[in-house]
Amino acid sequence: GDVSNPGLLLVHGNAAHAYWWSFIAPYLARDFNVAAMDLSGMGDSGWRGSYAMETFANEQLAVCAAAGMFRHEIKPVIVAHSFGGFVTMLSRALYGARLSGTVLVDSPVNPPDRERGGPRRREQVKPNRIYPDLASALARFRLMPPQDCDNLFLVDWVARHSLKVVTREAECGFTWKFDPAIWTDFSIGDTAERLKVDSCRIAIFRGENSVLMPPEIGEYMFN
Repeated sequence: GDVSNPGLLLVHGNAAHAYWWSFIAPYLARDFNVAAMDLSGMGDSGWRGSYAMETFANEQLAVCAAAGMFRHEIKPVIVAHSFGGFVTMLSRALYGARLSGTVLVDSPVNPPDRERGGPRRREQVKPNRIYPDLASALARFRLMPPQDCDNLFLVDWVARHSLKVVTREAECGFTWKFDPAIWTDFSIGDTAERLKVDSCRIAIFRGENSVLMPPEIGEYMFN
């Protein structure tokens, strides 16, 4: 990989993929060796028999290594959104000495008296629905939590890259790329304790109108 610029790894959120960064990454590429990854079970990555936060954290470091980011004088920075931020908290706790810093974007760590964030476990796993054509699949795409978007071409881009063609038994069409079994027997872990680990620099970004991370959650994390 190109080691002329320090590394910047971009990590997506729950059930998302690397193409969420398509309209941001080019602006960063002038100053950084940029890589956007698909966590296993999401995007174009393969599916696993089981998933764990430690596995996702190891994947982050593996992508940094594959992109040549550890060959630069300056250690890489991981920028992660939502669920990707939870993974990055663990990567920072385990491997912070190998990183220059981490940036968490709308990854809420809730105080003890508030319901914990993160994906919920699923007791039963159902295969992702198959839609007969691309138009009907795109019509079902939703931002979570529900929100307005001023630039709908962004939503269309993300939605198209969230789908794949599949044949299941006699049914053929489009379905979502993410593995619906990821959240079976899965634990996010103690994000609050990971946030306290003093291993490398950390920056926390909260969306001004974020539903996931209102001001009181941001203040709790900052303190």
